[in-house]
Amino acid sequence: MLNRTALLMISAALVAAAPMVITISSRQALAETKAIASMSYRERQKACSTEWQQLKSAGKSADLRWPKFWSDCNARMKAKSA
Repeated sequence: MLNRTALLMISAALVAAAPMVITISSRQALAETKAIASMSYRERQKACSTEWQQLKSAGKSADLRWPKFWSDCNARMKAKSA
């Protein structure tokens, strides 16, 4: 059988490890949330890129540049998904 001192040391070690487990779980949740957010960002970027290519091939992008188009398209897509 374990003596009282050994039990106290094991208990203290378990209590000290508990915050680390919570921190790891929180970090995993944050990483998953970021992955979901970046996935939707990529989807918006791909959709806007497709629109941009269609405008260019139709010859309607003469006075429009990609940064401005991307900004407008991204805002429009965000509003649509909200």
